[in-house]
Amino acid sequence: MYTLSAAEAAEDNKARIINVAKTDSVIFHIYFLLFFSLFPSCFSHYMIRDTP
Repeated sequence: MYTLSAAEAAEDNKARIINVAKTDSVIFHIYFLLFFSLFPSCFSHYMIRDTP
């Protein structure tokens, strides 16, 4: 059993956070694409009309 130094622990946490962020963004993109593929016409029309 070995103890991590502060720098190694920080790197480990950073890598873990990046992994979580990657999987979350993948899931988010899948939902986002599904959402906009199910409702393309009304949402694109609405967004184009709302942009200044």
